[in-house]
Amino acid sequence: GDTGLVVKFVRGNGTDPVYLTSSDVNSSNINITGFINNNNNVITNSRVGGESIGTIISDDTTDYYTEITLPTFVITGQCNVAGFVGTNNGTITASFANSVQINNEMRSTVSQTAGFVRDNSGTIQTSYVQGVYSGGNDAYFAGSTIQTTGKVAGFVYSNGGVVKNCYVNIAFEVDSSRSYLSAGFVYENEEDATITLCYSAVKMSNTDINEMRFSGVDELGNDLNHNKINGITYSYYYS
Repeated sequence: GDTGLVVKFVRGNGTDPVYLTSSDVNSSNINITGFINNNNNVITNSRVGGESIGTIISDDTTDYYTEITLPTFVITGQCNVAGFVGTNNGTITASFANSVQINNEMRSTVSQTAGFVRDNSGTIQTSYVQGVYSGGNDAYFAGSTIQTTGKVAGFVYSNGGVVKNCYVNIAFEVDSSRSYLSAGFVYENEEDATITLCYSAVKMSNTDINEMRFSGVDELGNDLNHNKINGITYSYYYS
């Protein structure tokens, strides 16, 4: 489909990009996000992308309200990429990343990608990530994707805080031989962190039967939800 605003960072001369590898990570503190890198306060009623936007058109005598259809919002980068915020230490409510395409072009499995927030130690409520509607009767919004060869989560990569009443509905394009690198909603949930009343509707391409539709596992298959008592409650995935 059409492409709208593009947020892009690829280290290189602008013509021949340099694709980072694991040896570059320590010297390349790169964080690409659709909204802001760090939130230490409050974000509410905010958006990245969207299906449409309302506007007022005026002639000599009358004001008319109309909606303009928006094209896909593309976020492309390397190392750490998130659709909305990189690190959240504050509060995010009633916000979204919608009709987005997220590409992490780093050539290493150490890269981290998240549909909404990469690292959360605050609170996220009533927010969502959504791709482009693909048409028909498909419940997945799989007309756009999150693409990466590294670790990826549909909503939050690492959660050390509170996530409530949130969802993700988008498609993944990931490495078929490393399904443990992907998680539909959260890759790692810390000991004191909670996720409740959330769901994932991530359509995964190039993965196998072991794909993790909600929370992640490490390379050995160990569960990365470290709060076993009430870490993830009243949440589900759609398949």
